[in-house]
Amino acid sequence: MYGLGRRLFGRHTGVLAAALLALNPCAIAVSQEARAYSFLLLATLLSTYLFVRLMEEPSYGLACGYAIVAGLTCYFHYFGALVPAAHAISLAVPGSRRPWKALLPAAVIIAIMASPILWLIHAQDLGHISWVQPPSLLEFYHLGVFLAANGGKAVGAVLLLLDLVLIGLFLGKVRTVWGEAGDGLQRWRYGLPVSLVLSPIVITLLVSIVRPAFYHRFLIICLPGFVLMTAVGVQRIRGVAWRKGALAAVCILSAVSTVIVYRRDTEDWRGAVRYLIAHARPDDRVLYYQSIGEFAGESYRDWLATGEPRPVPIAVDVTQDGWKNEVDGAPRVWLVLFRAKGDDAGSRLVEQDLMKRYQPGEVRFFPGVSVIEYIPRR
Repeated sequence: MYGLGRRLFGRHTGVLAAALLALNPCAIAVSQEARAYSFLLLATLLSTYLFVRLMEEPSYGLACGYAIVAGLTCYFHYFGALVPAAHAISLAVPGSRRPWKALLPAAVIIAIMASPILWLIHAQDLGHISWVQPPSLLEFYHLGVFLAANGGKAVGAVLLLLDLVLIGLFLGKVRTVWGEAGDGLQRWRYGLPVSLVLSPIVITLLVSIVRPAFYHRFLIICLPGFVLMTAVGVQRIRGVAWRKGALAAVCILSAVSTVIVYRRDTEDWRGAVRYLIAHARPDDRVLYYQSIGEFAGESYRDWLATGEPRPVPIAVDVTQDGWKNEVDGAPRVWLVLFRAKGDDAGSRLVEQDLMKRYQPGEVRFFPGVSVIEYIPRR
């Protein structure tokens, strides 16, 4: 991040951008997850840095290096394919340099490396994103607070508002630079962060006309551009006191948001599984409402293995009756509810079927997960 900021806007911006990224609650939160988002963020930064170097010092060596990293970015997440697309769109900035002799080989290498991913996107069943809703103003807000603070209704909203003010100052500078006659490379430098943020959003909105795909976490690739614009916006503030105050506010709010992220336990599978280990017997049955719940719960059982026999796990599919046969008159049934709100029709159907032979016993609530004991009717 420092190298990218320094290349585009100078050393001070590089230092400031690196500091803001180091404190960014979103970057910190995804670095703690067993998903590829932190790798995606790293690949986005590295490919963008190499792209900037390629624009400033065109060579076939840089073209190959950039193309390989940009091609690999697609393999961390499907949305990684939008990163080189944002780079390409930035070339549309009026008067920008376009070293085609280096860019064309890079484009060919990226196309070759990305073709398996693009084919997979086309060929595979899109049921894994069927839960994504059509774009809405609320999801735009979620994207903003995700990039600024990894969520939140109070601190996150205030931090987002402050970041948007700073981004507004950056866009004011963009307007000034683009209105001046002169160095096209300078115009492109200010256009690149804008493209890094807007291009993935616009492309995703267009795709969502056919299939909803606009979800805030997928768009973490916008974070480098978001941070760069914020860093430049801080430097655009007139008056040392106001500049220091704005920077201090961003840092303090980011630190507070990070503390909240560390304390936020959205899915306490560890606690739920420990409870099951302590109370469920081997001849019981554990019903997981949502197949992803079975994956999470049984993975924790593997990690917390005690060597004792465990109850049979059953993933419940409310559209089929197979799970009812698997219960098979078990002495007790433990229903594990995940992603099921109070008015969830599917979980209510499961509970109604269980009530025909069992009655509710103890209920334990964990963050994001509930465990309900069902015992035979007397």
